Amino acid sequence: MTSVPMAEVQEMVARLAAGTETLRVLEAGCGSLPRTLDIGPRAHLVGIDISREQLDRNDAIDEKILGDIQAHEFEPDSFDLVICWDVLEHLPRPELALDNFRRAVRPGGLVVLKLPNVLSAKGLVTKFTPHGFHVWVYRRIFGYPNAGKPGFTPFRTFLRWSIAPHRLVDFAGRNDMVVEYVATYEADRQTGLRDRLRLRGRPWAAVNRLARRASRGRLDLEGTEVLVALRKPVAGGV
Repeated sequence: MTSVPMAEVQEMVARLAAGTETLRVLEAGCGSLPRTLDIGPRAHLVGIDISREQLDRNDAIDEKILGDIQAHEFEPDSFDLVICWDVLEHLPRPELALDNFRRAVRPGGLVVLKLPNVLSAKGLVTKFTPHGFHVWVYRRIFGYPNAGKPGFTPFRTFLRWSIAPHRLVDFAGRNDMVVEYVATYEADRQTGLRDRLRLRGRPWAAVNRLARRASRGRLDLEGTEVLVALRKPVAGGV
């Protein structure tokens, strides 16, 4: 099964950490779980989440902010690294959060985003089906008995077009940020589901090719997830 293509982004974070005495990191929408990226031992981790319950259960962060990443006013140029992991899809105005990240990260710093790809089979189904259906899928198909209960996934999802992969690249270009890395990949959960339903081999590949051609390369049935790293340039250079 496919795993997150993390190595290149992890190497960028390691280089960033090596260049500073204390790496200041913002985990945007931190929830209750530890971060996925390794930020090293010399890091000060600030977590912001809209849920007090989630913040209280997160013991991996050094500083907690109860707030909305779409509206919170971070100090400009105050973080070396901003991480936003599976959060943007839950926001009605994700572009506001992206603007906040751009302002909050220092020149030379990174904004790392991981989110579902709205231009995938999974993304389109999620976008155009009600939340109750998502809860049913998590409980009946994926086997999560607490799905949909307070504090448990799946949370309400908007999946705005503004966070499609090509739109994130456009956002970087409009705001003088450098796209250091962008990739789509298939989540293990969908790979396993396709295996169970026997959606594989040449017929599946043919359907995926047809979808990509019809959408001019933008729709990718297998590319369920997006991983992006954006760098804020230093004045006078990259």
